[in-house]
Amino acid sequence: MDILAHGLWTNIMYKSLPATRNDRKTVLWGILFGILPDLISFTPIFVVYFFGLILGRASVRFGPPDSTTALYSYALNSYNYTHSLVIWTAGLLLAWLILRRFPWVSLGWLLHILIDLFTHPDYFRTPFLFPLSNFHNPYAIS
Repeated sequence: MDILAHGLWTNIMYKSLPATRNDRKTVLWGILFGILPDLISFTPIFVVYFFGLILGRASVRFGPPDSTTALYSYALNSYNYTHSLVIWTAGLLLAWLILRRFPWVSLGWLLHILIDLFTHPDYFRTPFLFPLSNFHNPYAIS
């Protein structure tokens, strides 16, 4: 559900920006960038869990994944990178240097980080200053 929400909010943002309003390709790529941080982090867990349910090797349970698995370790580590303003800024600067123009699609990624920064108070708190700091927003709402 979170991925759907990120896609919808990103679409609203791009449709309201004059520079991207009529550029369908940029809007679609921007939406992809808006959901990509969670896709990178959680697709492996989802795939393994989904096929485990189909094959009868997993049961339905809600809450954080088992913290002892390699998949959880991957999700947590990749979450740190994909939800960092420091990493986003480095990626933005690199894309700007290569393209020689502002990469509008990167705003989807930025919006994703900002939404999570204020809405994830639990086990996936957003490490927006990673790798410089492990600080999280202590006032995030759920």
